[in-house]
Amino acid sequence: MSQAYPDLDAANPITAQIAAQRGAGLETRFDPTPLPSKPVEWRRALRALVSLSGGDYDGQLIMTFSAALEGDEGEDSFQEFLRQAGSLGLLERKPLLEANLDDFDALGRLPDGSLGQHYRRLAIRDEISVASLVEGERGLPDEAERAPDAVRSWYRARQLATHDLLHVLTGYDRDTRGEIRLIAFSLAAFPKRVFRIALFAGMLQVPVWEWPRFARELRRAYRRGRAARIPRTTDWEALLALPIEEARAKLGLDRIPGGVDAPLGR
Repeated sequence: MSQAYPDLDAANPITAQIAAQRGAGLETRFDPTPLPSKPVEWRRALRALVSLSGGDYDGQLIMTFSAALEGDEGEDSFQEFLRQAGSLGLLERKPLLEANLDDFDALGRLPDGSLGQHYRRLAIRDEISVASLVEGERGLPDEAERAPDAVRSWYRARQLATHDLLHVLTGYDRDTRGEIRLIAFSLAAFPKRVFRIALFAGMLQVPVWEWPRFARELRRAYRRGRAARIPRTTDWEALLALPIEEARAKLGLDRIPGGVDAPLGR
């Protein structure tokens, strides 16, 4: 189903940002042929996981852990994006979601109660810089192999930028339990190897006596992810201007009664 949102118009301050980005001259030539198969790096992932388990919590380690487990899944995601309705429109515009999410002035001009306003408050609270996250991912030693052209690099940055938007939409906070719940949600919505392993590893951070109750929370989060409809071609810039409940409805997050918590960034 095509993601067409008429709300992306002159009244949306993000529109001006996209127009400027379109003129920035992002290279559009790329070879859509799937990249050569890339093996899963289990030892590299284990080293990163051991460091993380030892309390060495570092964003770059998390990215290393994810990259090591990626295998072909990242390229498979890009190929799925190319097949979905709406991909040509996004490729023509190539909006830079990381820049749009970091533009607190533009987000601040969006309507009260909008997804963008909720995200802005969360980002200010937790000092989130999506551009820094993207820069960190692009600094990984094998990222050039995974994104050998500007279009794949743009797509990967866009996918990375959605993480904290999902925190806002689901209402799962950015603490340990909230992250684990979002992992369970994401595993159902976007099945990936890293989510399966991260979910198991995350449970080890929860006291054993809390497992029965927390397992029920994770089952609910998983069901919510199964019910969600979040295509790779989601027009996040258009959703930013919508009331958060309307944005949730467009993504299928209202399909299960009581399916999400109160949105973050209130």
